[in-house]
Amino acid sequence: MDENEKLKPQPEGGEQKDIELSPKIEEYQNKLLKDPNSLIFLPLAEEYRKAGMIEEAIFYLQEGLKKNPTYTAAKTTLARCFFEAKDIMKAKELLDEVLKETSDNVVALKLHGQILLREGRFNDAKAILQEVLKFRPNDQEILQILDQIKTL
Repeated sequence: MDENEKLKPQPEGGEQKDIELSPKIEEYQNKLLKDPNSLIFLPLAEEYRKAGMIEEAIFYLQEGLKKNPTYTAAKTTLARCFFEAKDIMKAKELLDEVLKETSDNVVALKLHGQILLREGRFNDAKAILQEVLKFRPNDQEILQILDQIKTL
């Protein structure tokens, strides 16, 4: 398998998925194929995540992080993908790592609050999300979550 083949997600069974790619995904894939060391893997993975293609997003993030293990934004996005895939343990492990490196990472803190909420740790989630609101006072998602917590 050549380097370019390694950059294509291989579903279980090794069969390539027949999917219609958005123009951005195709553009980012082409850039990554031209330069496998590029950091373009993060926006590519984010496009896959937004399209609901979590497995593909996880694949590109894991591959990219092999070459760029200190890329905090990529680790945070990978944690978000694991969260969306309901793999809470992997999401928590990555978030712990990210928050040790950058304790004021608002995206990671918000995701950590959402995980705590899913685990039923409402007071802990509330404390973290209120902290995030100091940096993002108009974040509607956080405001809605905090309103929901009040009713629990």
